[in-house]
Amino acid sequence: MRNKGLTLLELALVLVIMGLLIGATLPLISDLAKYKHYQATKNRLEEIKKALVGYALMHNRLPAADTDNDGQENTRATRGSLPYISLSVGPTDDWHNSFFYDVNANLTTTSTKTELCQALQNISGRSYPQISINGSASVPTVLVVISKGENGSLDEENGDGDRVYESQTPTETFDDLVIYISPIYLYDELGCR
Repeated sequence: MRNKGLTLLELALVLVIMGLLIGATLPLISDLAKYKHYQATKNRLEEIKKALVGYALMHNRLPAADTDNDGQENTRATRGSLPYISLSVGPTDDWHNSFFYDVNANLTTTSTKTELCQALQNISGRSYPQISINGSASVPTVLVVISKGENGSLDEENGDGDRVYESQTPTETFDDLVIYISPIYLYDELGCR
């Protein structure tokens, strides 16, 4: 009478098949996790954009950057971390990196809607920060917020310190996620006319 258990050969075959299945699904799980972080951070950046517009509507100016990492703006600072406490948003992206923030200095010192609207009209081709989208010519913008992505550093043009930033489709060497607010967009959102 034959025993109803598995032979060593059958057991080895089952283990090989299981190993192949696990090996095939691990990269998919890794890619799915990366996509989840990417989407969650994109959503968080959109929330930040809305919070910045709301801040401008309430205070007739934009917040200065956070340079001492306490989550609050530091007067006259144009580059640093996002002042997340001042904006009532989360402090980090989905990779647990703080958001980089660069703002036009002239928009952090206005005190009335009229002054803010006038400052928006005066942004010229020599104003900073600037944004380049997918390699296009850079144009002046009101502000830029950057998630440093999985690698935790500002990539390529975003990390060279010249206040000209780029937004492009993520690649193996560029994983920054960037939002910006154009002068026209903020002008319209504030109801300047």
